Amino acid sequence: MRVNRSTLGVAVAAFVSLGLLLLATKNLGEILSPQGCRMSWMSPSYVLQSKFDAAWTPLARRYSLWLYREVGWDSSSIGGGLPVLFIPGNAGSSHQRRGSTTSNPHQIAPEFSARTGSHKPLDFFAVEFNEDLSAFHGTTLESQIDYTSKAVEYILSLYPSNTRVIVLAHSMGGVVAASLLPSSNISAIITMSTPYTLPPARFDNVIDAIYSKNAGVLKNDPTPISCILPQNSQGGYRRTRGPGVGHVEMVWCHQVRWRVARAALELGPYSTEKDRVGVLDKWLRDGHTLPASVIEPKPLAKDAAGTVIQLPQDKKMLVTIPRHDVTHLLPIPEERIPEGRKSGSARFTLMLSRGTIDAVGPQNPLPLRAFVYQCKGHDIAQSACLPVRPDVLKLIPTPVPNHLFPVPQSGSDESEGVVLFEAFLESLDPATTHIAVKLENGDGRGWAIANFGEEKDEALHAVSTISLVFGGAIVPIPSLRSLHNVIHFPNLLSHVLLVYRAKAIGNQIPQCKDSVFPPLLAHTSNPDETHYFPLTDHNDRPFIDTARNPVHKGVSLDLYSSGISECTESAQSIEISIDWPATLGRWATRYWTSTLVWTVGVVSLVIFYSWKPDGQIPPVSVSLNRYSNLLIRRLLPASFIFSVVPLPKSYYLGNAGEPVFAVVAPLILTISSGLVIGTWWFLCVLLAIVGKSTRIFSRRSVERRNETSSVSRNTVISIVLVFLVIFLFVPWQVAFLGCWVLQLYNCASAVPERSEDSSAVDGRLTRTSLDEKYEAEVANTKANNANFNSHLLLLMTWLLPLVAPILAVWVRTLATAGLTTPFNGDHNFLMARFEGVVSARWLFAMAAVVAFVAGSIKPYIVFHAVAIALAIIVSSQNWAAAANA
Repeated sequence: MRVNRSTLGVAVAAFVSLGLLLLATKNLGEILSPQGCRMSWMSPSYVLQSKFDAAWTPLARRYSLWLYREVGWDSSSIGGGLPVLFIPGNAGSSHQRRGSTTSNPHQIAPEFSARTGSHKPLDFFAVEFNEDLSAFHGTTLESQIDYTSKAVEYILSLYPSNTRVIVLAHSMGGVVAASLLPSSNISAIITMSTPYTLPPARFDNVIDAIYSKNAGVLKNDPTPISCILPQNSQGGYRRTRGPGVGHVEMVWCHQVRWRVARAALELGPYSTEKDRVGVLDKWLRDGHTLPASVIEPKPLAKDAAGTVIQLPQDKKMLVTIPRHDVTHLLPIPEERIPEGRKSGSARFTLMLSRGTIDAVGPQNPLPLRAFVYQCKGHDIAQSACLPVRPDVLKLIPTPVPNHLFPVPQSGSDESEGVVLFEAFLESLDPATTHIAVKLENGDGRGWAIANFGEEKDEALHAVSTISLVFGGAIVPIPSLRSLHNVIHFPNLLSHVLLVYRAKAIGNQIPQCKDSVFPPLLAHTSNPDETHYFPLTDHNDRPFIDTARNPVHKGVSLDLYSSGISECTESAQSIEISIDWPATLGRWATRYWTSTLVWTVGVVSLVIFYSWKPDGQIPPVSVSLNRYSNLLIRRLLPASFIFSVVPLPKSYYLGNAGEPVFAVVAPLILTISSGLVIGTWWFLCVLLAIVGKSTRIFSRRSVERRNETSSVSRNTVISIVLVFLVIFLFVPWQVAFLGCWVLQLYNCASAVPERSEDSSAVDGRLTRTSLDEKYEAEVANTKANNANFNSHLLLLMTWLLPLVAPILAVWVRTLATAGLTTPFNGDHNFLMARFEGVVSARWLFAMAAVVAFVAGSIKPYIVFHAVAIALAIIVSSQNWAAAANA
């Protein structure tokens, strides 16, 4: 086997690139979204629902249903509470629901004891799927949907009529939950870390069909759903996000589980869609919209203002030790926003620590409350002060000076947080001259700060993504005297494949130790997502069409700070740059499926370019050398140019022709090509080992009988037996694995034979030119067949990853549920008929086009395309052999 420098160079470049990408994925989750979760503790017990047996569903022999009980808190009776069903996700367990179930009795005991007539305790059920790999297999997902549907019916049979189930789900369990809709048996659905938009592993068309069905249902079904991924929808479908919480941590994170449990508890008494949506919004809201229950306070009474403090112009309100009832009167700056302008740059901002504004505050707030009014004069006793409706009202985290944020393994406590109140001045009454802030119930804890934002507090910078590719950019901070500064980068691309990093630049020794609220940098990429340094988002993603949910382009940074003078010298500017390790890690995690699929396309191109029109096929090593030369000269430039073509997001790499990502395609093509080359080197070693083992344990005949009819008859019988086994017992993926093993054996056995006749020293045998010509044709035919089988082995080897997930699901199902358990696998292996006469080599060219253009989003169609090509080639050869017989 000869390897030229081009082939060796491609292999080295591929494996070096692959190593760097894998290294970039290390600790990627902690880099992009540091975990701020406290562990939840519980004393669980589980009761098997043995009456939910095969009489309800045949899948009861495979799965099970359990009732969770907290030792020392829950009673053993069923029927007096409200049923809640937990659905685990991919490789998940029913025991994962312990977090929220623990919060249920702990919350119901102290607070709801006086309201037991309307609020009932929750009975938590959980389905056990034996950690099935539902993300990889659509028919397994269908089995889980069927079993869960029957489980809901069984659970409701234990309760009075008109009872409905609240569904909690994690990961792919949310897809199962959504598949149960529409249903009058389900009150609400709360999902955690559920990939609603795109399947995480797209290896069969059944999963695609389930997702397509769910998309239509979620768009129109009124059942309230609260999830952590945004979805543009109508009706009662809610959405929220939980950045800072990992995929698995979502089920036990204390900051999440108590809110989920509280939402489930509050849903009990309500039967209308509006009320249930309000409950979910109250406990699981993301803060990007106003709460549904904003309190409309009455006008400020003259005798209720308490002590009134008149502040001078441009003076910030600062109360570090609030006591009693105090009203601060702030004059609005004379520089009012121009008429008709909608930029919102002039705003009033109020921050309240650990208190409450309009029912928004920490879960365990202080008695401190704040109310905001607009007044038409400086004398409260002589002027009317009406309440101000906020444009922004949410809870933001509180960073601790000189500490990591969020606090590792802890995060924020329920009593922590700062309420952010903002109102745009353009929305106020034109006659308003003052803003009044009334603080009530002050006991010396917490703090309050308020100020007016100016137009200069918003800055616009022309930094572009292309410029950041070659280095970072330093931008000045507008003004730290304001509570809220905004920095706009309209030319920066907001995309999931790009991670930006911001770094504060200023004095080496920050002077923020006495600051009330140290600077907090926030990045809001769309109305459903806010991240805190580093900067990343899901605003735009490969393969996901966002045209129906347009968002503004560019990146905006919000800098919140108390603006105290002691902190003004700590950060004078911000350096923004591309975080290349995290960005490359994003590429690796997003395009691993594309890499697998493109290797099939590479092998198909290798076969296409090596298969000469006269039918001659060179050895694989020669084909790879030719392909490597072609790759460097033509394919890499072509993949780069094709990347800037504005294709729909469902094709190619799903980037819609964005020039910044044009380098991704050549990178993936190089890695895929190198993997193919490396795989062939490995197969050569494996073939040598298997070949030697075969010659040791078997005897090879020098002469083979040419009984075409017998071979054809045995072949037909074998094929029929294999078909029956696939139809009745095993999925076709198992049969494919067997074919690969058989192909490996055939290639290892087909060692080029030395003709004993040609090496005989018997000089009495004189060969004629006709004999030599016939023997040369026979030897050439054997060599062609051996070379074709070797190419086919390489192709089948890279088809294995496309069927391996199904094999893993099948093996795991047999191991966990027993050999007698029916496996709803793929038994329909018959492909669609391919009409028309096409040259065999062009079939592989078409398979390569399918792999490169459409395989990234639908990998399973690549297997179908190659199967069709091979079926036509093999069937044509068999027909030719039968005709010659």
